[in-house]
Amino acid sequence: MSLKTFEIINGDVALNMGGRPKQVVDLPKARQDVRRLLSIDTLFNGEGAGLDAELGQAPDSEFSFSAKIQARVRRAFSVHASLQQRHQLPDRSLSEQLARIARMYVVPASGQTFGSGKNAVTLNVPAETSYFLRVDVRTAASTEVSLATVLAT
Repeated sequence: MSLKTFEIINGDVALNMGGRPKQVVDLPKARQDVRRLLSIDTLFNGEGAGLDAELGQAPDSEFSFSAKIQARVRRAFSVHASLQQRHQLPDRSLSEQLARIARMYVVPASGQTFGSGKNAVTLNVPAETSYFLRVDVRTAASTEVSLATVLAT
């Protein structure tokens, strides 16, 4: 069984051609959950990475900024997994259950290349103020959901 939820695009509920809200399940739902966890402030129940608290400040060092971001992301996923276990696990398909972080890194964004061949784009931003965050999350179905973004300090 899958747990349906509204599809959210740029903070808005996505609508189908008939004007009704679209719903997502399974792997697209897991992707949306990962995006949500990383994009919201920390809520009263502990869910959400609250990355904004680290942005807009000059970092002490590249290592300390990376460590703070990774700690916030790990905590957010830990809380999310706990909430899934406590409240909704029986109703979620294995592809919707976020099992663990498979890989994560935070590195200076300058010089990072996205894509390949003709579609490749290289970021040329100040290394000391912009970082590239990539998180790969493994679901209970052993599929991976990836999210990559640039964080500006």
